[in-house]
Amino acid sequence: MLSIFLELIPLSIMQGLILSLPATGIMISFRLFNTADLTPEGTFTLSAAITGVCLSLQLSLPLTLLYVIIGCGSIGALSRYISHTLNIDPLLSGIIILTMLFTVYLRIMGTSNLPLFDAPSLFLKNADDSLNYVIACAFVIIPLIGLYGYLKTYSGLIFLATGKNPILCKSYGFSPLNFGLIAGSLASIFSGIGGSLMAQYQEFADVNMGIGILVQALASLMIGEVLLPPQSMLRQLIAPIIGSIAYQIISAFIISLGLAPTDLKLMTGVLVLAVIFMRHHNIAFFNRLATSKPKGGKS
Repeated sequence: MLSIFLELIPLSIMQGLILSLPATGIMISFRLFNTADLTPEGTFTLSAAITGVCLSLQLSLPLTLLYVIIGCGSIGALSRYISHTLNIDPLLSGIIILTMLFTVYLRIMGTSNLPLFDAPSLFLKNADDSLNYVIACAFVIIPLIGLYGYLKTYSGLIFLATGKNPILCKSYGFSPLNFGLIAGSLASIFSGIGGSLMAQYQEFADVNMGIGILVQALASLMIGEVLLPPQSMLRQLIAPIIGSIAYQIISAFIISLGLAPTDLKLMTGVLVLAVIFMRHHNIAFFNRLATSKPKGGKS
């Protein structure tokens, strides 16, 4: 059992790095903009489909990445625009977009599964794994630095304020729709980059590869916030990365126990509930501790 677990750790770290990108996308929607949105789950597979077709046509990797960013960013913005214009819940607009995207995957790829064994890839084949770790880290850290830099700007501060209180920001003359479009685009772009990297790493694109990615990303985010409490913006941005790697290592440990990979969906749900339970009771514990402190002078 231990030997199997140790063999799975390198793969878990690599997948954790790649899947930290959709976890970051979920963090943008759920934490920074305070909105539940399913669209990043759809753009994860959409980016894999775009990547598969572009690389099959022997397009360059930078051009493929550009198409992924444009396609996923547009879908994320469209979901927020539908939500705002039709005055429906973002969760519902995300479900509608997610449903329609399944047909889009099939139209783009022309099949349900597209192999990429002979296609160009960002990841080096038959090379030292450490080089591939560096590549994965670069595609995780560079977008995160860009997001952190944006959140430190005047526009970024208004973006955060709009997520907390859109009515107040509207009263000051700022458009909640504009920042909603930015939030939707950013969340979907991060998830899309992760889907593109995963398709290249696995050397295939599949229409079902994004199923459950939302719950998995949410679990990663919660685990990361337990391991690294988000007491600052930088810690909030790093939490999904740590949580995603930890989640994959936990999954590897579960597989090493002899459980079937099909049991992972059940274990993911149990893990999310366990983390929520722990967070709730930790908050309640610290609140009781704070209220039990003596008020007044020295004893």
